[in-house]
Amino acid sequence: TGCMNQPVTFADTSSVGYNNICDTLASYIWNFGAGGPDTIVNSTTSIVYTYPIPGTYIVTLTAGNFCHSDSTKDTICINPLPVAKFNYNDSVFCSPDSVFFTNLSSASDLCGNAVYTWSVMCLNDSCDNPACGGYSFVHGTTNHSYNPVVLFTQPGKYSVQLTFANSCNPPGTYSKTIRVKSKPTVSLSGVPPNLCNGDSIKPTILFTNCYSNITSYLWSFPGGNPS
Repeated sequence: TGCMNQPVTFADTSSVGYNNICDTLASYIWNFGAGGPDTIVNSTTSIVYTYPIPGTYIVTLTAGNFCHSDSTKDTICINPLPVAKFNYNDSVFCSPDSVFFTNLSSASDLCGNAVYTWSVMCLNDSCDNPACGGYSFVHGTTNHSYNPVVLFTQPGKYSVQLTFANSCNPPGTYSKTIRVKSKPTVSLSGVPPNLCNGDSIKPTILFTNCYSNITSYLWSFPGGNPS
């Protein structure tokens, strides 16, 4: 396989024979199957050709001298440049949550040698230093699946990257940042274990909340006023 707009080297492994004057002079005619003119050389040295358009081509080499000519053919597949891209199924995620990724890479697997590699990295974050890093590929998918599903079990900020490799160099890469939110937690202090009828209290509340605003508060004082 090869890559569009990148040079491909062809090696001539023809057996050298003798002509009518007992020397090894011969002509070697290359046809690269792309519609251009033949290339004629006088030795078995390697030759370089660049295909501007992806596709499958038949390459023909004809070697001949005064006594005989012989041809051989081979097929080469030329890949398009890999351009990686993806999207996911939602914009808000709360741990634990599964994220379904859709591969939108522009170049198809024309030559059958495309490799898709997904990587997930936890980024440094200032939100209460959550235990970032809890994730796994689920639903039978892996980090090489075309459309993987990732279960995030810990809140945090994650960088997800897709690397799309074929015979072209360099491979295509694309990344996005995902915030996985967590449920808010609350702790209560300033409430004595024993109270007398008519006593008042002024509790202290500590909220821990990462990545999202608290939209409502619900207080409950069973048996008190207000209740």
